[in-house]
This record gives sequence, structure tokens and C-alpha cells, in this order.
Amino acid sequence: MTSLKTAVIRTVAPKKGTYFLFRRNIAGLCVFKRLILSLQRAGIENFIILAQDISSADKYWMELDIQNDFRFKSNIQWNNLSKEIFKDELISIGLPLGSSNVLFVESDLVTTTGLIKNFITATLELQTGEIAGLVSEFGHSDGMYVLPTSSISHYLHFKTFEKPVVPIILSGPWFYRQRVKDLQSAQSVEKNLLNEHKLHYRQAMDIWVNSLFAAKISSLLAKTPITPNQITLFGMVIGMVSGIL
Repeated sequence: MTSLKTAVIRTVAPKKGTYFLFRRNIAGLCVFKRLILSLQRAGIENFIILAQDISSADKYWMELDIQNDFRFKSNIQWNNLSKEIFKDELISIGLPLGSSNVLFVESDLVTTTGLIKNFITATLELQTGEIAGLVSEFGHSDGMYVLPTSSISHYLHFKTFEKPVVPIILSGPWFYRQRVKDLQSAQSVEKNLLNEHKLHYRQAMDIWVNSLFAAKISSLLAKTPITPNQITLFGMVIGMVSGIL
């Protein structure tokens, strides 16, 4: 199986509405946009969005926000599906033809680029027609699958697959993932995500300062075009200039 380049994202409004999907920022980025950018960094180049029961206003606002973000360099295609999903709607979806495998993801998933890459690598030996799903150590689905496009219609209709799913278990603190359903889970995700990427401070003053400013600074930088490497380079330049002066 070749490396996956296409992701299909099933986008359904949670019971609490689309606020936690499109509006509520998690460390500077909303859940949906964070997922898109994480997938792109993992090598995904084509995005097919299956927007089920999403308002036109939400779709327009989110699509515009993504397209205007200079970090997004991939292709994106939106498909509007009704709540019940009719057969003619599925036919109109521009999915890759044949039995090509794609990455299928639920839109409320927050995870890391590293986990996505490792999950894709773990599915490279799948047999033709097989479906693999990321599951927790307790056997619960984490909302990410590698499957042939022919299996998507059945899942959209019945919320299950027509054949057994090969479980992929990636354990360890560096394989973070969590679903966002409400305010409580959103707060938990933000805290856990920042803990995943924080530096480990040991002195009392460092711990105190980090607790006050880490979340705010991380959220601010996530909204800017500045990358960690650029910050490091900028610091080196300042150090060199200071040394010369």
C-alpha cells in the first residue's frame, strides 16, 4: 500500500452545537482547524469534508478561515450531506474511485502529527479491502480509520462497518488523542495538549512563571505564522548582536 495522501473528515455537529468544533479554541486553534493542520503536517494533501447537518454559515466561515490561513497548502473539497443521508448524495461525493485506501477521521478528534504518522505506518501491511481503526488500550474507537472508499457509504448510513475492523493500538504518553464533545472535554484537551508539548521546569520560579504564561503564549503563537525554529533563530540572532555590541 502506498502512502496515504487523502483524508475524508466526517463533520457532524455535536449535541451542544458547532461551537466546540468551529469556534472554541484549543490552545489557539479550533478543534476542526487543528485537525486539518495536524493531518497536513502528517503528509495529507487532499481533504474531503463530509459536512452532515452543518449550517451554511458555519461552513462558509470555517472554509474561509482555512483557505485564508497561509499554513494551509493542500486541496479541500466540501460536501453537504443531510442529516438522514440519501443515496444520491453519496453518489455526488468526489471520493477516489476503486478500492483506494483513504484516511477517515471524525472531526472532533484532537491529536498530534506524530500519532497520525505512526498510525498510517502501522496500516501499511493491510490486505486489500481491510479496514483498520485506531483504538485505545481499553478497546474504544478513537475516531480514525484507514479504509477503502467503498466502505464509507455503509458507515455513513449505519455508523458501523460491514466487516471486522483491524485494531491498531498505539500506547504511550507521546501518542496523545482525545475527542471534544463539550466544555469539560474541551478544557481537558487544552490542558493535556499543552502538557504534551511543555518543557519540564524544575526550579520553583520556573514552575511558577511557566504556570502563569505558558498557556497564553502557546495560544498566541498558534495564531501567528511564527514557527518554533524561527523563534530559536531569532533568539540566536539577538544573542549574536548582543555579543558584538
